[in-house]
Amino acid sequence: GHQGRAAFTRAFFCSRSMQTPTKRKRRTPSVAQREKNRERARVYYENHRQKVLAKLKLKYEQKRIVIQAKRRERYFQRKMSLASGCKAPAPELNRLSLRFILN
Repeated sequence: GHQGRAAFTRAFFCSRSMQTPTKRKRRTPSVAQREKNRERARVYYENHRQKVLAKLKLKYEQKRIVIQAKRRERYFQRKMSLASGCKAPAPELNRLSLRFILN
């Protein structure tokens, strides 16, 4: 009864299928392959310069909006916590504790 169920549970949760898959090692391109990729990217940029720059600008703006929203939220939270005065009360000092005596 109980022993069998425990063994099954242990085997189920310890199986390989439940573990996270190992990360495959990425192949590093050779110097020639990197040069070829760099040349391909350069040619693409020359032919589609306006499109590439527009996309970069759009992504920059989107990230900037998100960052500003997070900053606003942090600022608002800080202002609210300071305004309401809801700071944590100071811990009660125990004058008989070693920490208090040695400091």
